[in-house]
Amino acid sequence: MDWIEKIKEEIGKESVLEEIETRKIYSRDESGIENFLCDCVVFPKNEKEIIKVLRIANEFKIPVTPRGGGTGVVGGAIPLKGGILLSLSKMNKIIDIDEKNFLIEVQPGVILKKIYEEAQKLNLFYPPDPASFENCTIGGNVATNAGGPRCIKYGVTENYVLAIEGILPSSEKIYAGKKTRKWKAGYNLPKILIGSEGTLCIFTKIFLRLLPKPEYIETLIVPFEKK
Repeated sequence: MDWIEKIKEEIGKESVLEEIETRKIYSRDESGIENFLCDCVVFPKNEKEIIKVLRIANEFKIPVTPRGGGTGVVGGAIPLKGGILLSLSKMNKIIDIDEKNFLIEVQPGVILKKIYEEAQKLNLFYPPDPASFENCTIGGNVATNAGGPRCIKYGVTENYVLAIEGILPSSEKIYAGKKTRKWKAGYNLPKILIGSEGTLCIFTKIFLRLLPKPEYIETLIVPFEKK
């Protein structure tokens, strides 16, 4: 049995796509780089399936490239060595919003715009606003430490990540950080994972802090005379 068939057996053949056109689509991002092609696209639905895929990848020495929304412009989600393109788009649930403590728990495939909208319904606010907010995923935002125009006032993604659950390349589970607004004990492991571009672990849950919704949100353009 080859490794692709083994993945199909473990997580279901409907979650593994091998069609050439699908592989071409998922082997690209917004960087314009198109010279690389994965061997298959895998859509895990939960962390148990991610663990199964990584165990098979380790057994057969197959490279794995995690992918969020594919909106990056620097080639971070491109499968340079082929292998498995691991799309986290099926893990797209907002698990919980703690209104009293200004916390939200999400899966990595949640579209950023959805986080904005759900927070606003409770008069809460998630500040980072990259240009691709309508299509990018929160997992990709954490992997790239995304910012946006509001970062000048509010900071970037790392300023809002409290804790991360993920799976290491070895298929072991990791929990980094605390689901509290302030903690001081131990190493700040989330800071290591944020911006790691999928090289250190595959995110399965992300815990974010929220702010009270501002009374007004406006964009100002201030011209200056060129001298």
